[in-house]
Parts: sequence; structure tokens; C-alpha cells
Amino acid sequence: MSENIRTDFLTPTSTFVIGMGTVLNLAGNYFVYNTSGTSEEADLNAIASDWQMVGRDIKQALQKSGSSEE
Repeated sequence: MSENIRTDFLTPTSTFVIGMGTVLNLAGNYFVYNTSGTSEEADLNAIASDWQMVGRDIKQALQKSGSSEE
């Protein structure tokens, strides 16, 4: 499965260092958000990513239980 699947599709990616940097950011333009051409495209991408995460969780549960999905 692709490693591009994530649950935070529409939120900015941040680290501890970036979080600390926001303390000094008075302009308010520190984060870059994931963007899409339209709101419908953003929703489609976010929902697809969510369902891919659900599929990954089911696959891992099946592997842990000893069942085979293939």
C-alpha cells in the first residue's frame, strides 16, 4: 500500500521545531496548507485518503488475527 495515505490530508504538516517557530511568527503566514483546485476536489481527496486508512487498518487486523485476505 502507498505510504501517501494519511488522516491529516487537509491540515498543514508540522514538526516540533515549526511549532516553536510559530511563537515568533507575528505575521501569521507560517503554515502552508494542502490545497486543491476546488472544495469538491479537496473533499474527494480527503475522503479517499480516509477510506484508504480504513482499508489499511482492516488489512492489519486480518494479518494480526492470522486470516488471509488474498
